[in-house]
Amino acid sequence: MIQKFLLPLSAQEQTNLAVGRPAPYAFADKVRFAELDALNHVNNVAYQVWFETIRVQYFNAWGLSQYLHDGTEPRIVIRRGETDYLHEMRQDDEYVVTCRTTTFRKNSFTLINEIWCRGNCTAIYRGIVVLLDPNTNKKTPIPEAFKARILSTDGAKFVAVQ
Repeated sequence: MIQKFLLPLSAQEQTNLAVGRPAPYAFADKVRFAELDALNHVNNVAYQVWFETIRVQYFNAWGLSQYLHDGTEPRIVIRRGETDYLHEMRQDDEYVVTCRTTTFRKNSFTLINEIWCRGNCTAIYRGIVVLLDPNTNKKTPIPEAFKARILSTDGAKFVAVQ
């Protein structure tokens, strides 16, 4: 039984919870009744909520945004998102959701989230995130502090535009 819900997990804690690919940022949670569909397994919408929840915490923890909406932070836009649903999950299943940035360009980056339950990766989300200037809504460069964090902690790689 997982005791530590919605709090960051270390790589060792992730390994202890049977996460096959520990990530720089992760937390555990439990499937709620409201997240089930008519077939009595987790509704696809619930996965998107879980991915959004970790994404917001990750951006906050990595210093990209505190979601102040005061014009000082970039606007964060999901340009593209793709989810692979690999194994079903049911009520009361305990799971770990992970987050990492894998690649980046001048003003966008690729984010990967995974859901792990009972030693299986049950879903993978790949998203392209674009940063916009809060005042002009034009693309804006990734802040240097965030870039340094994804390079050092996530092992992200720069990808040149072709």
